[in-house]
Amino acid sequence: MAEKLEIYKCMVCGNIVEVLHGGAGELVCCGKPMENLAA
Repeated sequence: MAEKLEIYKCMVCGNIVEVLHGGAGELVCCGKPMENLAA
């Protein structure tokens, strides 16, 4: 579950996103789950 203002990165292509509205589910890019950079 993505929480508001968390930052995620795709380890395949390097895309970085900041969550503006949290919600259920997982962020996926290039067919793989994105990594939480705060973890």
